[in-house]
Amino acid sequence: MQRACLTRSAKHKIPNVDIAAPKGGAIDSARNVSLRLKWSTTMPTPHINGVVETCLYSGDLPRSVRFYRDQLGLRLLESGERLCVFSVADKQVLLIFRSGGTMKAIPTPGGMIPPHEASGQLHLAFAVSKEDFAAWEKHLVARGIAIESKVSWPLGGRSIYFRDPDNHLVELATPGIWEVY
Repeated sequence: MQRACLTRSAKHKIPNVDIAAPKGGAIDSARNVSLRLKWSTTMPTPHINGVVETCLYSGDLPRSVRFYRDQLGLRLLESGERLCVFSVADKQVLLIFRSGGTMKAIPTPGGMIPPHEASGQLHLAFAVSKEDFAAWEKHLVARGIAIESKVSWPLGGRSIYFRDPDNHLVELATPGIWEVY
């Protein structure tokens, strides 16, 4: 493998860069070059405090509002043509975007939100207490929401799985499904 090394320049503040060509190849185009940054110092990874937002995509936002607000009891913070925003336990936010509505960057007064989109059957899990688990199961059945599956986990947690109107898989999970929850 051919190698060329650019060293750190105090004047230009660039890291050491190791440029390597594929085996038997030459460094002749951007496609054939892999760059590996080599920092001379190891920086610790800053701490992440939690998940703030989770997002889903919907073909019918008013239907999604009715489901998440009226069936699951989430508090609606904002609703519009492009998205609806729910508070989850007053700690996290569930964003539901109109399918296809986030394919372009969105300008805001503070900067641009990059485009994003997803398709298919997505999954999210809401935390529920062990004490409320049976009540949730009865609530779903009483509301005509089909329970797709129930799981008892090795760490003692339990989950109920069901679908939202856009066929996303929704889980209600008690503590004991993961080492950290």
